[in-house]
Amino acid sequence: MKSEDPHRWQGQRIVTEDELLELKAETNDPELVDSPEHFRRRLWHGIVLTFVLLLVAAVGVTAYLVLARKIELPFLPMGPEETVAAEDDTACPAGDFAYLDPAEVTVDVYNGTLRPGLAGDVRDDLMARGFVEGRVGNQQLSNRGAVTALVVSGSEGHDEALTVQRHFPGAGYAFEPRLGDGHIVVLLGEGYESLTPDGDLVQEAGPLTCD
Repeated sequence: MKSEDPHRWQGQRIVTEDELLELKAETNDPELVDSPEHFRRRLWHGIVLTFVLLLVAAVGVTAYLVLARKIELPFLPMGPEETVAAEDDTACPAGDFAYLDPAEVTVDVYNGTLRPGLAGDVRDDLMARGFVEGRVGNQQLSNRGAVTALVVSGSEGHDEALTVQRHFPGAGYAFEPRLGDGHIVVLLGEGYESLTPDGDLVQEAGPLTCD
């Protein structure tokens, strides 16, 4: 015999839409638009999303200003493009400086030539001589054909600069005030051929070469 109750089918009760909404309201289901819990969650999600978007925007603007040299962050490491060439007497340190143990000197090497892998090879050669491993990378040099190597230091790194310079025949010197003591950057030009042979290294005190 066919059931006369339209809310039952094959012995099972059918839940209507009105009953389902009533159940959601009674249980405070967060999916219900009128639920206070749903409103609070949407509000909190909106606040978090707004904060994330503002943070991303702030990071993007800061990165642009740093790259555009509009602002400087002192805790960032120096890039090779930020060096100041020693073009006058005030930029070339006067006096004699000591030759240090290479284990006291960290060296970053940047390849300014068209020879692939040169910076990594030179870094490995320096490490074999006892220098502390630094970063490697590429750097365009407008006058790379006239440069053998350029040794860069901060105001407290003159002894370190002399030590590194002795390993690069014909290397010049440049000054970067943000480089700390014990940290040197080397820029390689097309004139670079090899490090100074071990037997020819001069390990006595002397002046830096700034030409």
